[in-house]
Amino acid sequence: MRSIFQTTYLFILFSVLAGAAAGQGEAAEAARGSFETTLYVVQASSGTTKLHPLPANIQSIAKSLSGDFGHSHNQLLATYLGRVSGNGSVSYKSIVNLAGGGSEAAAHGFVDWRLDQVHRGTSGAIGIRAFQFTARVPVLVGASTTSYESVGVTLTTTEVRANTPTVLGTLSLPGGSGTLFVLLTVRPID
Repeated sequence: MRSIFQTTYLFILFSVLAGAAAGQGEAAEAARGSFETTLYVVQASSGTTKLHPLPANIQSIAKSLSGDFGHSHNQLLATYLGRVSGNGSVSYKSIVNLAGGGSEAAAHGFVDWRLDQVHRGTSGAIGIRAFQFTARVPVLVGASTTSYESVGVTLTTTEVRANTPTVLGTLSLPGGSGTLFVLLTVRPID
């Protein structure tokens, strides 16, 4: 009698655990998938040179932002492409030319950005657990001395619409030389 009770108990326990594991597998499968990420760094200023035109898919949003911030000119400083699996992360470190052209060392900055736990969000959106963008920009502190200062934006638990350029933050550049707009597009790949 005791062995029948133990066998029945183990069978029920195994069934409950197997059902819970199957449920976790379905939730994990829903979070999976791959995503293509495109991060755009756009500089808005009152300058007149146009060294790097904007891609068509971000022109309207950049124009709107320039109007909001009072700038007359936008140029693309950098585009970063990445691919990440569900709940994965992507991270970049790079050099960016903050003058948009030329080769002056004082115009170069350093960019460090990261997306963590990219996943399918609610209502077809793409969820992002954390986003960090840091730019080390040159600041002239003497007649010939340049110091690099960090500016950045950090977001936690946000969502973006799939295939839609989204502004994640703005950064003021030193000396009134303009504003950096950080835009992100995430495209599901399945």
